[in-house]
Formats: sequence, structure tokens, C-alpha cells
Amino acid sequence: MTTTLSLRDITLHVRDTETDGPPLLMGPSYLLTHRVFDAMIEALQDDYRCITWDWRGQGASAVPDDGYGIPSLAADVTALMDTLDIEQATYLGHSMGGYVGFRLLLDHPDRISRAVLMNTQAQAESTLQRMKYNALLKIVETTGYAPVIGQVVPLLLGERYRTAHPEAVDAWRERMKGNAPSGTVQLGRAIFGRESVLAELGRVSQPVLMIAGSEDEVVPLDNVRATHDALPNSTMVIAPGSGHSTPIEQPDTAMNAIEHFFAETDETATPQP
Repeated sequence: MTTTLSLRDITLHVRDTETDGPPLLMGPSYLLTHRVFDAMIEALQDDYRCITWDWRGQGASAVPDDGYGIPSLAADVTALMDTLDIEQATYLGHSMGGYVGFRLLLDHPDRISRAVLMNTQAQAESTLQRMKYNALLKIVETTGYAPVIGQVVPLLLGERYRTAHPEAVDAWRERMKGNAPSGTVQLGRAIFGRESVLAELGRVSQPVLMIAGSEDEVVPLDNVRATHDALPNSTMVIAPGSGHSTPIEQPDTAMNAIEHFFAETDETATPQP
């Protein structure tokens, strides 16, 4: 079921399988919307109540003038939990959803029992990458997506996937262009300007699974390893041949790792409805 929910200062587009099982919150990546989890929801919904959404400024959610910082996005998640009467949940975040995941683990440890964080890092964006991304955002702000989409797609979808699935890549390109440019610009500036939380990760006690793509051009593998090393209770899995969007490019590899992680942590981290 998809619905529109009003919470805090925002109206979010939410997909809720409403199936039996403990709640699994799924925070999507920048530009790809909640559809990034389509394949994973199909695999997980028999055992979990899968809940995902479009972030503010993305997809079918509202496009406000402010509130795009990572702490604010984390507050959107806890407000969504309150609205749905969910006290505690497992959190699965991809890319930007992972940035929010770190904030949830640090600021709301009682609400998140464990986390799966994919194609993400605890570090701030490098100066060079931030300059590159902000230049792309300036073009989107003034001209729209047309001049930059050819540069963005190869960042988000790895070369192997693009070669093997050209029709799917075309569909993803159109979904990216469906995001409101003003929301994309505001959200992008906030996330690309985020601060590092690497030094704070020693406070995270929950089990965390880090999944990385071996050919990810957005999040360096060394940064994922450093994030994994900084977490006291972390497991790391590398998806060989995957670019930045492992949930799309290699859902089976991701699911194998997740199912193993869930089986190992069920006794110590059972999300409560």
C-alpha cells in the first residue's frame, strides 16, 4: 500500500506492505526514491513489515523550503515511526539513507535495534567530490536535469549493470528526472555538505551490517572499511562487481548477506511493533 502521511512539517509518500512480522524501515538513496528497494521488498515482505518512503524533496513527497539536513531527515524517520505506532525497528539504509542511519543509531539508539547500511560511509564528502556535485546541482538549478543526467546515471548505476540492463537503466533515468529539481538541489546541498560522524561511531552498540560495492564510484571501498572498523559491532560484506546501487544491481547478493545477518542477530535485536 502507498499513502501520503503528514508528520512534523512535511508530507511524505510512504509505501507500507502492512504484512505480518517485525517492522523494517528502509531509507532510500538520493534521486532513486523508494523504488530502489523494489526487489528487496519482494524478498523480505513475507517475514517483515517493510516500510519505505520518498524523502522530503524527492519522488512524490512534498518539496518544502527547508529541513533538508541529515538530523532533520532522521527526525522525519522517528516522526514516521510515531505516526505508525512503531516503538523500535530494524533500519535498512542505502547511500543517503545510510547517512541518516548513522544519525539514527547515534541520536535514537532506543528506536533502532540493528541496521543494514549499503553503499554508504560515515565520512564527510571529500572537498573535490563536494565541488563536483555542487557544480552539477548549480546546473540543475538553472537548467534542469538534461545537461547532467548523462553524468549522474554512471555514478549511481555501475558499468556492468548498465551494459546488461539498458532498458532498466532508461527507466531509472526517467525516475531520476521525475524528482522536483528544487528539492534535488536543496537536498543535495545538505547531504554533500554533511559532517563526518566517524569519530562518534564508538558509541553505537547495535549490530550493523555494512554492504559495499566493489566498483562503487561514489563511496570509496576504503571509506566503507574505515566505517566498519569504527563500529564496535559491525559486519562487512563486499558485492563483487556492484556499483553504487547494490539493491538494484545485485539484490540477491544483498539479500544473502542480510538474511545471514538477521539470522545471527535475531536473538539480540528483535524490533518491536
